[in-house]
Amino acid sequence: GHAGSSPNQRFCQPCSAGEFANVTGSLRCAPCPAGRFQPNASSSHCIDCAAGKFSGVGATVCTPCEPGTASNVTAAQSCKSCLAGRFARLVGQQECEPCKLGTYAPQGGAQDCLDCSTDR
Repeated sequence: GHAGSSPNQRFCQPCSAGEFANVTGSLRCAPCPAGRFQPNASSSHCIDCAAGKFSGVGATVCTPCEPGTASNVTAAQSCKSCLAGRFARLVGQQECEPCKLGTYAPQGGAQDCLDCSTDR
């Protein structure tokens, strides 16, 4: 988790949070790739985001999926919008849930389902 800024430098500098160096003698710290994070300085690796969360490049934390979206994989770079007929009410959901009988979600990205009207 340390890198030197030049080959002649005598002391290495610790990598910042969101970065890592996994090779001895590294000249630069690398940012954690999207879908991974590192909250601590001086690290030699990055950590996969859990399902229901995502991150961009150089993240120090993972961001929970917004309502209307979900991610059922680890190391996600983004969350996917729920398809029509499905919803995600809570933050950080791993799956979009199907609408219950008598309800519907006409568009993707729904945070809840609507009651079917009896006058149709």
